Amino acid sequence: MAEGKRFKSQLLLEYETAYKTAPSTASAVKLPFNSCDLRPNRPIQQPGTIRSNRNPTIPFRGNIDVSGNVVVPLDLVCSGYWLKGLLGNPTTTGSEAPYTHVFKVGDTVPSMILDKGFGDISLYYKYAGIKINTMAVTFGGDGELTATFGLMGASETKGASAYDASPSDLTAIATRFENFEAAITEGGSSIATLTQVSLNVSNNLDGSIYCLGDNGARSYLPEGQIAVSGSITGIFIDDSLLLKGRNFTESALVITLTDSTYSLAFDIGELVYEHVSPGIPGPGAETVMQTLNFQGYYGNDADASAIKITLVNATASYT
Repeated sequence: MAEGKRFKSQLLLEYETAYKTAPSTASAVKLPFNSCDLRPNRPIQQPGTIRSNRNPTIPFRGNIDVSGNVVVPLDLVCSGYWLKGLLGNPTTTGSEAPYTHVFKVGDTVPSMILDKGFGDISLYYKYAGIKINTMAVTFGGDGELTATFGLMGASETKGASAYDASPSDLTAIATRFENFEAAITEGGSSIATLTQVSLNVSNNLDGSIYCLGDNGARSYLPEGQIAVSGSITGIFIDDSLLLKGRNFTESALVITLTDSTYSLAFDIGELVYEHVSPGIPGPGAETVMQTLNFQGYYGNDADASAIKITLVNATASYT
């Protein structure tokens, strides 16, 4: 008997025309991914029914929570499909390559269909009404540069065939970004003493809405106020960054990954640091490091967005 193997799995993505509404004709993309634990969870609840003995009565079922994470490599092409889910359709300029796709905070984010397939045992799980709740990226070190997207959705459907039998296959990653390709500007100036930058974005989706008649599936998944946060870690050479936290001074941060003429940039135009000071390490770690947490926001920045993400590549459109 065959078993499901990791290397034989696949992940298809297509954006819905409306929440929980698939396009009339499937036209999905097949994307590379490192892991995906998106799945439903329907809890079994113990009733409080009394029936004159100590034996429990049959449990009852709760609502279905479809959620999980997908970890994907940051690359020049496929990243755009996930960034669209995080922030919405980009504004794209350029009549030929390179095209510039600018993602900003909007009032809504689109929903999608994700199809998780195990081809060697012909089992496919289609998830409808999926939205991206969170994104987490850590830049630095010599490991693989990936993004983790937290997902929430409405329902799961099992099938014996894929959602789309002939998707556009984008799994052959032409250009993967690497940590050493990152350059950082802080407060508008280049900085070369940071060893790690962590970035977190949350759409604060409200997953609590279950309407009667929807068979326990999530009925609506509205967006909340976006949150942008993270931290920077670097060598302690002076207290200029610490003073920004102490004095609650506005700053900015841009992380740019560049490969030849193409790039991916994460721009937090307005942020403030927490007030902290570095500790003194013990033996074996002679270099004093400093870590500052930050919160991004929108006050009066010209981009009118708490975060702006710019992808420059050869893809003409993500809409």
